Amino acid sequence: MSSVNFPVDALEVNKGKGNIDLVNDTIMVALLSTFSPSYSAWSSSTSYSKGDIVVPTSRNGRRYRATNAGTSDSGEPTWPTTAGNTVVDNDITWEEYGGEHADNEFFNDVSTNEVSAGDGYTSGGQALSSQSLAKVSTDPAVASFDADDVTWTSLSKTFRTAWLYVDGDTPGTNDYVIGYILLDDTPADVSISGVDFTLKFSSDGIMTFGRKATL
Repeated sequence: MSSVNFPVDALEVNKGKGNIDLVNDTIMVALLSTFSPSYSAWSSSTSYSKGDIVVPTSRNGRRYRATNAGTSDSGEPTWPTTAGNTVVDNDITWEEYGGEHADNEFFNDVSTNEVSAGDGYTSGGQALSSQSLAKVSTDPAVASFDADDVTWTSLSKTFRTAWLYVDGDTPGTNDYVIGYILLDDTPADVSISGVDFTLKFSSDGIMTFGRKATL
């Protein structure tokens, strides 16, 4: 089973404004059931504008942005699942544009989909520990955010994603989402029955931040 991490759209703005402190804020990890994205599914023979975003008719956990205006083909394209890759759809080029839920800024926006309390799970999830933010030794223009792995003991739940968010005291105002992990990028639900479940973060860190800014 492979997983994939998706930062949310508002992450960089909220980091820049000081709304998110990855090292000193209490950051929670919560488990959520599958839910529908806010975007419409791709449609055949449809006029799209540059910047329009769609999801495949058979959801694959990702979204796609039109890089130019045009009209879609009569048949759906084969959607790429590598970050930033493109596909031509009649006279439109679509680019893979991250996670299908990356438009959510606050945990309150998605919290109704959190798994219920009990059976090894506490509402709100678990707090990260040993948070760090450091330059990558082999690429000093890139920073890596990391923390200890998280374990739920004797968990019995079915879920699809794990959400990282600031434990703000006013839901919908300061419970900023950092990103989320699609735990099985098939995509599919993960079902755990009465055993310990450990969310193991990559050896490269939970998330990396690179240098792509222009002046």
